[in-house]
Amino acid sequence: MTIPTSTPVRAFADRLHNLERCAEEAPERTYLRANAAVNAINTAAEAVRDAFKTYGFAALGDDRARVVDAVLYWFLLTGNPDEPGLITGEGFGEAMDGPEAARVLAQATSYRDALDKCAMTQAEYDAAENSNR
Repeated sequence: MTIPTSTPVRAFADRLHNLERCAEEAPERTYLRANAAVNAINTAAEAVRDAFKTYGFAALGDDRARVVDAVLYWFLLTGNPDEPGLITGEGFGEAMDGPEAARVLAQATSYRDALDKCAMTQAEYDAAENSNR
């Protein structure tokens, strides 16, 4: 078994913070994979704490437990290198704490709305296909 000795827990905790900010602040129906990742990490971390408690061990609920969250995020990223929604979610979340927050939020909303206008229901697609025959 190979255990990396250079996994910077603090850096992954910071990256996870940005992803969480994205999940909190992103317009509805945007950054869905970032939101799913945050939910998965929260669920897994709670399961770890519950398992400790079940076997009679203390389960830290303070800032020290953040190490578990950070390692879970590293684990998720390592196992899913082709998930661009996580990295873009981190960037979005980081922007929410900066001077460009309003612009980034407006842009995400605008892109979502434009995609909504382009989206067709299956019935609309079928009708369009039938009218082209």
